[in-house]
Amino acid sequence: MITETHLKDCEAQVREAIDELFNLIKKREHNLNDYIVLLADGSYKENYIGTVQNLSPYVIDDRMGHYRDLHRREFYVTYINQDREVYYNKLDQEKQAAFFRYCTSLEFMIYTHIWESNWFLKTLKQISNLVAGREYDWKIESEIPDFERREFITKEIRGVFEKENLKIVEVMKSYHSQIRNAFAHNAYNFSFPSGIGGKIYFNNYTGKNWELKSTTYEEWHDRFALTISLAHYLLEKIRTERTSLKDSIYEISHPSLLTGGKCRRTKIRYSVEHDSFTFVRD
Repeated sequence: MITETHLKDCEAQVREAIDELFNLIKKREHNLNDYIVLLADGSYKENYIGTVQNLSPYVIDDRMGHYRDLHRREFYVTYINQDREVYYNKLDQEKQAAFFRYCTSLEFMIYTHIWESNWFLKTLKQISNLVAGREYDWKIESEIPDFERREFITKEIRGVFEKENLKIVEVMKSYHSQIRNAFAHNAYNFSFPSGIGGKIYFNNYTGKNWELKSTTYEEWHDRFALTISLAHYLLEKIRTERTSLKDSIYEISHPSLLTGGKCRRTKIRYSVEHDSFTFVRD
């Protein structure tokens, strides 16, 4: 059961890691204003091809990903803001153990949903591309595997950060695919009594050197606090960076159907009033 103390203990670490990451990608732009395209959430909409309006599939400020994630974020924010400790301390020992197990199962679900979120993963992957000096990838969602995401997260994203010796690496070590799989397939159980000093056992342990046979509640709390803080402060950072912009026009590299998907210079406008990006018509 995560406490406010756990979250506060890792807040500075996560914020510092995210700030370092964003300061670096501003300097590593492959094309002018790739960083602005990240804030504008440039993406590819295949269903726009062949429309009567002849819409370009390369869009900006498409907020469907945010809307799809809205209720997931609402759920974990509600959970974090509940007075769990106050309620827990009012219970007798037996009910405390049951409540502890209940909260930990909810935390497993939140943890799993965060690491399965397409918006979360595509944002981290896009950032890793910019860190590596690659150009902005408008079709990045197609790179996210439907299954077996362990190597995608640990090698294609975290591996890039490791080469740069970035602080975000320690934060992302909170991810462990076995924990995600244990929750998804009901392959875990709790020690008796449940609570501080006890353990969580993973029934999907097969003896591989990277796997976990068990974890203490203290270790779990560290993983969960880092994961939920990363998801929360990453979104907050993007929002802060966007709203710090002024009413401005930016020139970006934008793929065009007229050039077979090759990029050409295009202008986009940011509106402070609407917190929105739009293309500037010629």
